Amino acid sequence: MSTSEGEFVGTPGSGSEEAALAALLAEGLAELKSMNWRVAPDRAVHLLGRVVRSTGPRHPLRLDALSGLARAFQRRAEVRADDDDLEWALIHLRTAAGEATETGSPAVATLRCECAAALLDLFLRRYGDQLPVWRDRLRSQVLQKLATARTCPDPKGYLEAAKRHLGGGLFNLADTAIPEEDPRLSLLNEAAYCLALDEPDAGEACEASPRVLRLSGQVLRLRGIARGSYEEVERGVRVLRHLCALPTGEQPGDSARLLSSSLEEAWLLSADQGLLAESLTWRRCAARDAPSGSALEAKRQLAVALCLAETVGLEVNGMEIDGLLEEASPAVSPTIRMEGWNPHEEMRDAKFCTVRGSRALRLGRWAEAEKAYVLGAEAIECALWCSPHPAAKDEALRLRGQMAPDLAYARYQNGAGALPLAVALELARYRLTSESLGPVLADELHRLEKLDPEAARRFGIHADRYRRIEKFVRSGHSNAALGTDPRRLWSDLIAHLDSIRGIVPGAAHFALPAFPWPDSLECLEEAAGQWIHQCVDGTSLVYLVCATPGSFAVAIPAGRADKARIVELPELSLGSVDSWVHGFWEALRTEARGWRTAFGTSEERVDACASKLYTIAMGPILTSLAESTDCRRIALVPCGLTAQLPLHAAWDSVSDESDERRFVIEDWALTYAPCANALAAAQRAARRTRVETVAIITDPARARCREPNDVVPASSDGPLREIPGQAPSTHHELQAIRTAFSRATVLSGDGATRSAGLDVLSTHSVTHLDCHGSRGDGTVYSMGLQLAHGVPLEAHEILGRRLTSSRLVFLSACDSATFARSLPDELLGLPSVLLQAGAAGVIGSLWPVKISAAAFLSGYFYRALAEQDAPHDPVAAFHTSVNHLRKATFAELRRDHPELAQSVGLPPDAISWKQPFAEPHMWAAFIYQGW
Repeated sequence: MSTSEGEFVGTPGSGSEEAALAALLAEGLAELKSMNWRVAPDRAVHLLGRVVRSTGPRHPLRLDALSGLARAFQRRAEVRADDDDLEWALIHLRTAAGEATETGSPAVATLRCECAAALLDLFLRRYGDQLPVWRDRLRSQVLQKLATARTCPDPKGYLEAAKRHLGGGLFNLADTAIPEEDPRLSLLNEAAYCLALDEPDAGEACEASPRVLRLSGQVLRLRGIARGSYEEVERGVRVLRHLCALPTGEQPGDSARLLSSSLEEAWLLSADQGLLAESLTWRRCAARDAPSGSALEAKRQLAVALCLAETVGLEVNGMEIDGLLEEASPAVSPTIRMEGWNPHEEMRDAKFCTVRGSRALRLGRWAEAEKAYVLGAEAIECALWCSPHPAAKDEALRLRGQMAPDLAYARYQNGAGALPLAVALELARYRLTSESLGPVLADELHRLEKLDPEAARRFGIHADRYRRIEKFVRSGHSNAALGTDPRRLWSDLIAHLDSIRGIVPGAAHFALPAFPWPDSLECLEEAAGQWIHQCVDGTSLVYLVCATPGSFAVAIPAGRADKARIVELPELSLGSVDSWVHGFWEALRTEARGWRTAFGTSEERVDACASKLYTIAMGPILTSLAESTDCRRIALVPCGLTAQLPLHAAWDSVSDESDERRFVIEDWALTYAPCANALAAAQRAARRTRVETVAIITDPARARCREPNDVVPASSDGPLREIPGQAPSTHHELQAIRTAFSRATVLSGDGATRSAGLDVLSTHSVTHLDCHGSRGDGTVYSMGLQLAHGVPLEAHEILGRRLTSSRLVFLSACDSATFARSLPDELLGLPSVLLQAGAAGVIGSLWPVKISAAAFLSGYFYRALAEQDAPHDPVAAFHTSVNHLRKATFAELRRDHPELAQSVGLPPDAISWKQPFAEPHMWAAFIYQGW
């Protein structure tokens, strides 16, 4: 912790005299009381710390000094936004509570209450930004299940069907609940201990003070959300009911707000519509009793609750909702507020606009929906501008990602043309990728300050000046009135960034954007159109949008951007996509535990999904493109959960009389990209690189869990020899690569370190990574790959390098292309990180694959790549190898890769003409991103 021990060293002015100690205590408390809330109370900390250091456990001034010192640290934590100060406050409150318990002081209950309040404050400060994420995920999944239940033929059986879909009344929170051993629960558990909530004879504390009731209700509610426990949330509801029933309860509006939030969360965990109806009653009380300063927010919360109730079928007054939505909407676009941008207020505006837009979409009010979503998007932009904190930034981007498909659908229904709609989608995709994968400016500035404080100061001046000018321009003022051209300021800022990277040692990658920036933020729309035109020079481009009310695609033929078309996809619903994705991952988790599922295996789900995707999505898209171009290469930009669909594995029957299937991948070369800008950058990288040097990185830990026998290369360029440490399938993957390319650098065993892996990635044109994927804490920066000794090579380390020599990275990990669950969009993951770092193409897998399939695919791929003439085309080699793998019989596999067939255990007596990898679940996981 940052506070030095020197603050607590010292003696009172006249030794240990009681009068001197009392004077110091009084002076410190008076200093604390008189301090302006914006000023850190350092002097009060110093004075009260001297009293604490000079008194023993049973001294009469000891408890007052400890509690005063704790309050001083809490005040300083508010001013500095420093968790260390809050931890110091907790230390002193724990000490005071412990000493009061030992001495039997009547102040013990008060001190324990203060300690619980500090613990709750620390939890909210550290993890409060995660609570909306857990709640939103839970709400979206529950609403989806309720929407499915609503389709039952008997309206009276709606609630019973809803509970049945929720698993008998309790939702499975495998993706949202915190494990009991998670340290995040320790703060709430300690707070519950301070309030005696876990004691066997603990009641609902009806006789407790309003403050204790409020703290108890909050702790139970938060711990219930974290654990996914209906019983605990419902217990918190009972406590808060007691609080609201007190005739002299303080802040009745605030108490009613807490109770209504708890009731909504209890409803989410139980599907009891009575709880939701009760929450509406308390929301109305909160709006009625709210003080003037928070009346607008209370009305907003009531409007949001009414929209939720309307969504799930409760009888509400639609006119009341319309009136509240209109009254509580932002009075002015956030981009033209000249003063006082606040990220929390902007996010509240954005969430409210999202709710209003969702209701308008549901009712078919397209113009109202577009207006609401546009205001929400502008509020998010303002939040991104004025909040450098990573957690706030992630929340804003997550909301922007959820909003983008619905905004696009509203614009589509309002008559937007295909190309303008594509430009709007590209802008949204670009903002998501550039902000999500770009550097965190606060972290970058902190690093630059250590390298060169003066350069950091000058950059701050340039950036602040540009932000002020940009805000002025967005308010509608002309450049003439401003007297300065924003484009020139932007150019100055870019030039200054270039000078920092060229002059300051160690800052070569300072503030590098995720993908190339335009010349000015003013011309983003023009730049987006240019990126689209660049991409379609050699490939068709398809944006796939799956929104709440419906789905569509924008298909842009190769070389014919003027022929862009909107393709309606009425049978592709968000509910069906959500159901398949979550059902598939639930099946994988169930199978990993050795259980059977009643909803079909993961393999059956993949095959069933592939059989429907052609009819509901890929068929109409390909038909539209075939009418405008002969090019058979497509770059797909899927939005949201559609990125987890195996679109390239869609198939159609050859004829009604035949069982023969024709897969999309047989006739079309499909690649994926997070946005057109990323694809254009990958195309440029492909033109400047060649397939010349190959490197292989293997992870011994992954190898040991794969096969019983082990082999490992003796050296980076020498022959391969069999010793313990690596699986035979890995050995023959390497042998296949070395057969295709005579010289290959191999890192394995203790040599496959993080630093060596980074060096190889940045210097070789092809890198094959055969190792476990690592999810880290679920964010994109912590995703990575496990290397030697279990040390992960994380995404943020890859982002620190520029892979200017990398033509291709082959991720032969279990589920290396799986996307981080906490990201704002599903296509943002490790492959996108590698594209941002400079790689032209990335091969990965959407879900865990069979080792034999990965091994044979590697063999076929590198053979096809080596047989090509320069310049090599990895996309064509990838699709050729997937089709080879899919059609290969047992006899052909033994003929093409005899050693590999033996090592992976192909049965020698298998029927020679059978195709072991023909079904989609064997090969559909493999995807190609980039160019």
